[in-house]
Amino acid sequence: MRKFFIITLAIIIYFISSTVYQYLKLINDAIVPPTSIEQKTYHIEQEPILSKEIILMIQDDTNAEVYEQIIGEYEHKYNEIEQNILQEINELRDEIIEDMSEEMNTLTFGLKMIEYERKITNIEKRADQLFENFYSELIDMLTHKNLKTDIAEQFEKKYVSTKAKVKRDLSREANAWLNDQKEF
Repeated sequence: MRKFFIITLAIIIYFISSTVYQYLKLINDAIVPPTSIEQKTYHIEQEPILSKEIILMIQDDTNAEVYEQIIGEYEHKYNEIEQNILQEINELRDEIIEDMSEEMNTLTFGLKMIEYERKITNIEKRADQLFENFYSELIDMLTHKNLKTDIAEQFEKKYVSTKAKVKRDLSREANAWLNDQKEF
């Protein structure tokens, strides 16, 4: 009976030690190595808001000076909103790079990714709200002055295309970074 107990105990100890060793090795392999992302900031090249068709319409309109004044004022407001949002994105990006340079296990890494996803969603919602306020103000002003709203539509097209470009570029950068992490 004593031999049976000792053999069983030896088997249990061997099983536990080999399992724990594998588990510890798995955890050690899951630790994320330091990041290789370069420190850079994200920016968008400023492109003209208005299409050639709108410019021709303005030139043919008797209110050309009023349109040009409105365009100048609202283009400045639009660029200000865009720069503020891009600054928030860059700050979050810097925070992510700083956090990812620390070694962390898979669970912590996953939790951080969820936190960053929530933060970027909040930035996107804030950007949408800021643009919606901007767009409504522009439409109201154009309507109040009995002007065509084609200008506002150009701003909307610019916003939608810029938003899509930023999302696409950030997704590419994140995917490239995650793929680099898999190699380690």
